Amino acid sequence: SVGDAGSKYRAAIGGYSGDATNGLHWPASSYRHSINNRQFSTPDQDNDGTNKNDCANAFGPAGWWFTPSCGYALLNGQYLTGCSVPSPGTCPSAQGIVWYTWKGYTYSLKKTVMMIRPANFPVSSLGPCQHGGSLTSGPVESGLYICACAAGWYDLFCEEECGQCYGGQNCDPIDGACPTGGGHVCETGYNGTNCHQECSGTYGPDCGTQCGQCFGGLTCDRFDGTCPTGGDHVCAAGYQSANCDQECDDGNYG
Repeated sequence: SVGDAGSKYRAAIGGYSGDATNGLHWPASSYRHSINNRQFSTPDQDNDGTNKNDCANAFGPAGWWFTPSCGYALLNGQYLTGCSVPSPGTCPSAQGIVWYTWKGYTYSLKKTVMMIRPANFPVSSLGPCQHGGSLTSGPVESGLYICACAAGWYDLFCEEECGQCYGGQNCDPIDGACPTGGGHVCETGYNGTNCHQECSGTYGPDCGTQCGQCFGGLTCDRFDGTCPTGGDHVCAAGYQSANCDQECDDGNYG
């Protein structure tokens, strides 16, 4: 967390995870290299806690939570180019965007991302990605993360269930649309933009076939088109066949 102006934006850190080694607090037993409980320093505000160094002017120059040793990380350093490849680089020591415990002082990182939210930010009782979704890198070089939805789910946080796509195919993980490359889009008995809507008065894939003339104006089965058989009659007067879609043969009626 970061304190207010009265604390000179004092940092309190914890909970590191990753594979670049904790450059903000390493080793854990060393006070000299940790930004924990350190105030923010700038070239005109020396708060690094030592009279031996003026870290903000010596390195960068930049504003940062400098430690008594000036530290192992500086994410607000200069954007230096042409000196980082091949690693370990030939950039001026500790002048670029530095994460010493990963790449050393002479390698300037191409990009870093720091995300801060208010202390009273409402935390959802749910995880960011629902129904088995997982966080994954977003667009190339965007620094963003998106939810990669598990099969059968879509939307920003994988909160919406896919409709009945034809042949059991998965819907689009962003907008839920079913694939359109085949002969049908929706499974038998369904239609609508995302194949969530049940057929009414129609049946089959995409609800593409009109129901026959069921007795009493009843609606046919949305899957196979058959008319209800529980009453005295199945087809309306003048019609026959399992789906009541054929007119009576000559000489027959009713």
